[in-house]
Amino acid sequence: MRRLHVPGVVFVALVASIAMEHSRGSDPKAKNEDQRVKKLFETMRDGKYAGIEFPQLDWGDVPALLEYADSTKMLKTFPRSDLSSQYEPECSEGMVVLWLIEGIRTGGRNPSLNVLCFKAGGGGTNWGKASEDNHKEVAKVYRAWWEKAKSLPHEKARTLDPLKDTNLAWH
Repeated sequence: MRRLHVPGVVFVALVASIAMEHSRGSDPKAKNEDQRVKKLFETMRDGKYAGIEFPQLDWGDVPALLEYADSTKMLKTFPRSDLSSQYEPECSEGMVVLWLIEGIRTGGRNPSLNVLCFKAGGGGTNWGKASEDNHKEVAKVYRAWWEKAKSLPHEKARTLDPLKDTNLAWH
């Protein structure tokens, strides 16, 4: 009968435990990022978001943010640029998410003065509606961008502009 050394048994058990946790999706870092995004959206949904700085989000938050990308739930409090003279009273969660992802992509700052995304020459008199009309297309291009960007170094991923081959732009 062959004996295993105790350190070898402990090592095998540890590796098996880590593999099982990973396969169940219990990555503690991912859970923290999911919780950070969840808390941010709870604050906005409750009408209590009052931050003027871009939220503390990073690349690891993108998957959790994308889960909200199709949401049409309207928010009255959400991140805004304090430099804008334009005030939009509400915006969908989905467009806020996409704007936040663009902010992460561009270095953790407000990517534009407003959470508005227009087609070239668009906007008209109802900016909020004009932007929301583009919501599905913007979500589609950001998901496609993430599929390319998620495996790249952040510096390289930042250079991929999701809106490059569209006639859309943040305003």
